Amino acid sequence: MEFNQTAKLFIDFQKTAFTNWCNAMALFQDQFERFVNSAIDHADWRPDGFNCFLGRISLPGEKTLAFTSETEDQPRSILIVEDYELLLNLLSEAFAMPGWQVFKANDGLSGWDQFQRKPVDIVLTDIQMPGLSGIELAHRIRKQSPETIIALMSGENDGVARKLIENGTIDFFYPKPFSLSQVSKSLTATVKGS
Repeated sequence: MEFNQTAKLFIDFQKTAFTNWCNAMALFQDQFERFVNSAIDHADWRPDGFNCFLGRISLPGEKTLAFTSETEDQPRSILIVEDYELLLNLLSEAFAMPGWQVFKANDGLSGWDQFQRKPVDIVLTDIQMPGLSGIELAHRIRKQSPETIIALMSGENDGVARKLIENGTIDFFYPKPFSLSQVSKSLTATVKGS
């Protein structure tokens, strides 16, 4: 074979390999989206105040209700505080549903500022963030607004989270990694009564 023919075969091989790789990535993305949508549609969750993450059970005197048509008419709001932008956006999408306002903050101080300007029904915050930790944010919010549902998420510190649940600082803890649909369904289905 001549050099030109060999070079042409090599270039054709590279084009074919690149095309195959692109097709595989597109197929993977399509299958991943189908998997995620299927998982969301078939998620096993309980709207009765119990979640499998830390065995959350309603406390005496606390009402835990699934949303009904009566409560769906009232606009609900959530503030999501997470310094990892991809997860912040994924969580925001998980809560983007009719009747819900989603507010985002990428650190604890921004989250606190937003909460002071516009209190929300639910705060979902990471524990470890620059500036103001999720734990300190939870303490501030609980002090200012005892009726707000507060959930922490983290890849560690579940011992600390258990203590915070026990002393009433937070309501839920979601260890990472977690199911986006379970987090959104368990939080949106939980409402504290007066």
